[in-house]
Amino acid sequence: MHASFTCSDFFPIAGLGWLVDRFSGQHKRLNDVFFKLDALIQHVIDDHMHPGRSKYHRDITEQY
Repeated sequence: MHASFTCSDFFPIAGLGWLVDRFSGQHKRLNDVFFKLDALIQHVIDDHMHPGRSKYHRDITEQY
């Protein structure tokens, strides 16, 4: 994935940037990234809260 910007970051007034982002497809790509990130975080939480997990199993949520 390459770095890009959203027009709504630069033109927040009157929703002009939001409209450009909608037409360009940038809004959908941003939402797709948020959904994937949300799924990843939910997986980490579910793994941490798994009741059958050994108390010696360390995961990303614990400090070392």
